[in-house]
Amino acid sequence: MKESKTAIFLPGIGYHNDKPLLYYTRMLAQSHGYRVIEISFTGFDRGIKGNAEKMRAAADLAARQTEEFLRGEEIGHNVLFVSKSIGTVAAAVFQKEHGINGRNIFFTPLEDTFRVLAHSGDISNYYSSLKSAHPTDSSYSDNFGRSGEADFPPGLSDQEKEAAVPVSGIAAHEMVAHETHEMEAIDPDSSLSAREREITVPVSGIAFHGTGDPWAETEVIKEGCARAGITLYITEEANHSMETRDALRDIHILQEVIGKCEEYLNSIQ
Repeated sequence: MKESKTAIFLPGIGYHNDKPLLYYTRMLAQSHGYRVIEISFTGFDRGIKGNAEKMRAAADLAARQTEEFLRGEEIGHNVLFVSKSIGTVAAAVFQKEHGINGRNIFFTPLEDTFRVLAHSGDISNYYSSLKSAHPTDSSYSDNFGRSGEADFPPGLSDQEKEAAVPVSGIAAHEMVAHETHEMEAIDPDSSLSAREREITVPVSGIAFHGTGDPWAETEVIKEGCARAGITLYITEEANHSMETRDALRDIHILQEVIGKCEEYLNSIQ
């Protein structure tokens, strides 16, 4: 008997499940035979962007509400997580906590998403241990050693910290050499050692990011995706909603994004 497929949707703070990226991906998932579970988050504080403490609280809240929402659900092993923004952090936490090697579509992931994926210890109450969670905060330092002393999450051994130092050679190429195409594909870095992948690769999937996204730095997202083995699609000038304020261009971007999601779902049948 063929195992049933489940697609779990985790929205953003203001980007709900009825917004275009999630709405059309849900239609795709249903057309591919997935049973859809849509999570709704509530209770977020205002003024989260740029505030490290509020970002930690929001991420922890989303993770706890995901756990509560999915308690008692028969998820199975054939599961797809479709997540947006803060939902990408909650998706990562849930998969880490439950040992799920899930498949993922990450829409505009946050830098904390990759901190969770790189964390090797107990993920419970993880956010209380973070110094900061957003680059606009003055105390921010990223985990990838891009400048100064790397700020690693707790629980990493010296060997794991050494393995977490970024490597060079992220493979990048134009998705299609044609002016009507918006996205650039960044392939995962094949030069990572087996030990590095053992530490940092609990999930698989694809991710979408815009260079105009004020919630995450493009270079950090590139490095996080490369380290996690996730194919990243980058759209120039797109914001945190993968939009540019140009209606016709935004429709075209949406078409390309959903097209890549369709390709991904076809590849994991």
